[in-house]
Amino acid sequence: MLRHPNNFFCFSNQLLLLFSIICFLLLPSLAAAEARVGIFFDENYQLDVLEDIPVNSVVPGYLVLDASETPEGIAGWEMCVEMEGPGVLFNWELQGQSLNILEAPCFMVGVGTPPLPGSNPYLLATFEVVVQEFQPIIFSIGPTLEPTIPGQMSYLANTDPFEELPMYSANGIPQVAYINPGVPGCVVSPGSLGFPEIPVTQFRVMNVTVSNPGGGVLVMDINLEDGDGAFTLPSVFGLHSLNPGEDLVIPVRFDPQQVGSFTATLNLGHEIAPLIPVSGSAREPLMGWAVPSSLVFERVYVGSTVTQSFIVENTGEIEFALDANLPANCIDFSLPHPATQILFPGQTAVIYVEFSPQTDGLLECELSLGNTLPSVTLLGEGYIPVENLIIQHGSLEFGELAVGNALYRPVSIFNSGEAPLYLEISIVGAPSAFTTLMPPLPQPLNPGVYYSFEVGFIPNETGAFSDFLRVTTSGYFTTPDIPLSGIGVAPVPGCQISPVELNFGQVVQYSQRHQYFTVTNTGNSNLVLSPESLCDEIYINSAEVIIPPGSNYHFTATLQSQTVGPVNCLISLGEEACADLLCYGEIIEGPDPYENMIGLYFDTGYNQFETEAQNIGTLLDAYLVIKNLSDQSGINGWECQFEIEGFNALLINSIFDGQALNILESPNFMVGLGEPLPWAPAVRLATLKILILSIDEEIYLHLHPLNNASIEGEMAWINGNYDEIVMRPHTGMSMVAVINSSPLAVDIPAPVVQGNRGQINLSWNVDATSSDQYLVYRRIGNSLTEPLFEEARSAENGEFNYLDQPNGINAGTVLYYSYAIIRNDVEVARSPETEIVFSGMPTLATRLLPNVPNPFNPITEIRFEVQKPGQVCIAIYDVSGKLIRHLMNEQLAAGPHSRQWQGYDSSGRQVPSGAYYVRLETQSCVDHRKILLLK
Repeated sequence: MLRHPNNFFCFSNQLLLLFSIICFLLLPSLAAAEARVGIFFDENYQLDVLEDIPVNSVVPGYLVLDASETPEGIAGWEMCVEMEGPGVLFNWELQGQSLNILEAPCFMVGVGTPPLPGSNPYLLATFEVVVQEFQPIIFSIGPTLEPTIPGQMSYLANTDPFEELPMYSANGIPQVAYINPGVPGCVVSPGSLGFPEIPVTQFRVMNVTVSNPGGGVLVMDINLEDGDGAFTLPSVFGLHSLNPGEDLVIPVRFDPQQVGSFTATLNLGHEIAPLIPVSGSAREPLMGWAVPSSLVFERVYVGSTVTQSFIVENTGEIEFALDANLPANCIDFSLPHPATQILFPGQTAVIYVEFSPQTDGLLECELSLGNTLPSVTLLGEGYIPVENLIIQHGSLEFGELAVGNALYRPVSIFNSGEAPLYLEISIVGAPSAFTTLMPPLPQPLNPGVYYSFEVGFIPNETGAFSDFLRVTTSGYFTTPDIPLSGIGVAPVPGCQISPVELNFGQVVQYSQRHQYFTVTNTGNSNLVLSPESLCDEIYINSAEVIIPPGSNYHFTATLQSQTVGPVNCLISLGEEACADLLCYGEIIEGPDPYENMIGLYFDTGYNQFETEAQNIGTLLDAYLVIKNLSDQSGINGWECQFEIEGFNALLINSIFDGQALNILESPNFMVGLGEPLPWAPAVRLATLKILILSIDEEIYLHLHPLNNASIEGEMAWINGNYDEIVMRPHTGMSMVAVINSSPLAVDIPAPVVQGNRGQINLSWNVDATSSDQYLVYRRIGNSLTEPLFEEARSAENGEFNYLDQPNGINAGTVLYYSYAIIRNDVEVARSPETEIVFSGMPTLATRLLPNVPNPFNPITEIRFEVQKPGQVCIAIYDVSGKLIRHLMNEQLAAGPHSRQWQGYDSSGRQVPSGAYYVRLETQSCVDHRKILLLK
């Protein structure tokens, strides 16, 4: 705002501050003393509304400030005036010696000397307005864009020209004056309608919007002047009233019936509403289609049928008739689903064509699609298929076999020809000592497909046997018969036991010791064994075991007793050919192994003695706990030594339970208690704070006796009567807990493993009173060990048995088996591995097998088996489910198969290290397996 100290004009720095324009729509009521500004149309400053002002009239206006509290005069003022409506605002004249540094109708005015005279109200400025149309005109006042008082109009009183005072509109709202406020308004959008060119028979609708911004009701009589009839008003026509502030949407439809250009006029029937020109043009509709020029079939052998399809699409603007048909002389092609229909714009139809060649050579037909569309040329080639069948064996010789036994040999048939073959397989000879063991025979056997089955020799008497295996086909192809031969001999039992006796040595009372022996069948017939211990101190699995000729079986005998003294016992194998096995040993006195057990645990339930530390600097709580106290009088004291193996962790603090005092220094503990800790199934003695210094290696925690132990060589606790009682580590060794570890290395025997006709039987003896559960693991070659089932299983009657059927693994493969003890959902021990050479077995299922090696870098063999021939797809995915590469998609025979993956994606790029998924998919089965690439 301009100011005038000492009769000079100057600018205030405060005038240049930037503020937002504040909305005046909701201003508070004004007190009588507040300065108010308004616009009036008379010299008495009373008239702020003018009615019935004709067009082109010039109306004078007065900008007036009512500031009754400022009798000394006005030194400056600032505001903006805005006009809305059909008028021109001009000829602004400021009162007094005034200077406006803005541009009218916005004002930042300083008044020179003398100021506006000290009278009230004050005339600030005059102006004129030309009324251009007979419609409402609205005058508003408000702050400038950058007001001196944020969001306010303001003025300067002559008493203090440096103090800005707010001023308000005369009526409290921005709109302060009106010309013709009761006249309706009419705004039309758009001002004209131009329809784009469209095909004849189609239509298009466009809208015109009429708004009434005035103060009166707009009454219209809406009609369309169209001599050609191409335009219509489908819904809004005739008389309509539009109140102030309302809108009306008028749809106009263009529906040409002939080619050409068309015009019309939309008349709203009011003198203030303009005429709206309407135009459009029409053309002939376009016809279009997408049809292949030809359909080509691959070579198909005579007598078979192949089906293909193609799509017909209407890409034009009008419908057409589709009528697919073949000429009568076209005998090699046919339409299984004749297509006759009306195809509308944008629609598609699928045409199926069958190719069944009747002769060899190139064949051709023209497929008609009706009078409108072009024809499609059908091309194919027929040929006479070559039949051929390859049988794996020229003859099958079974050699000598004891009467009553059975021996099976595999046979594979491969269709190496070009035509499917319908097969019949039979044994020629009746009665016969030979038989077949056949999975479902695929009919037909397609080209490139294998079929595998077994032929068995089961002699029921001694002597030589010979028959033929005959494979016949439904075609002209024949195969020679396969000679079968075998000799039935009298069964001769043979039983060899190694070692011939078992010496258990000294065994501590309540504990166990295992000894192992092997039985080998040296005869020519099956050994059927029912092992039985003839004393209470030694037990052995009593399940029946069948050992084929030339095979062996490993047994486990266990010595356990609560009675001190020598043990002498026999084990009977229940077979006359096998001698009884002598077992001997001595039970010596020892403590109850299930009492006074001490350990370190990482959970408040005192079961978890393994844990993981994810970060260096982690502070773990390890609870020192004694379980199954043999005395219930309470704990008065205890002693032991704690050790962390290596330098990967550090004991930070020891917190004792109860009123305890350690007379040694940690990690040596000789603790006395002011009051006994009460008896409980598990009593916490202390909490050890352990700081993790490394997460890359295992951290083993040990408990030892003190160097000068109260009971020499033992850890001990003191009961309520101050008796010293030995306590033993719960794991049976000094290492009682582990951080970032593999399973604890508790010494348990390896499983007994026996192979028989492609199946692997595993067994081991367990404590019949134990609640432990077990998992079985298998390793193939140098691959990782994998569990054979997910949920841990329990033993039955002191023995655990598991039958493994390693499908898809080649005969001669070395398999390694072990088992784990699961206690309270934690793996506490893992047995040594036992190896066995796999003899092979028939395929039982379609599934993925463990890849070799796994993890791998950069190549691994994806192994799988297929139960029946068919299409097989193998693909590689990443862990997010994204397809990495299709490894294969082809027809395969039943049986084991494999493919290599070298770690490349479908673009030939090497994939990064990480986990991936192999997906096997056939018509009847989907299987997944996780693999690991490590670089």
